[in-house]
Amino acid sequence: MTRTSIHVQVPLPSEDERRGNGQDHEDPAGTRRRLLVETFLHRVLGLTCEEIPEEVTMLERNLSHGVEELIDAALGFPRHDHHGRAIPAAPMGSEPIGSARAGRGGCAAAVES
Repeated sequence: MTRTSIHVQVPLPSEDERRGNGQDHEDPAGTRRRLLVETFLHRVLGLTCEEIPEEVTMLERNLSHGVEELIDAALGFPRHDHHGRAIPAAPMGSEPIGSARAGRGGCAAAVES
């Protein structure tokens, strides 16, 4: 019996994939949150691309939906992040944080860019 060798090239995972930061497996809401936080850290706080990954990992895990929507509004509802990646739209039926309900108080904040 003759054996035949088969050579298969498998791409090595990127550094983000090895750390578990790959977005291929994330749901659109997770991708949206991550890209909004990255864009906020870059545009508003001035963090460099090298500083962003560690910070965004910590922030996105603890960010409420309400603060996510405020960040989206403060950024002017961007369609793309600072690298040009498309930011997924907010899920259908989600209520904007600014839509006040009768009898409930609130507060407003202004963010200049």
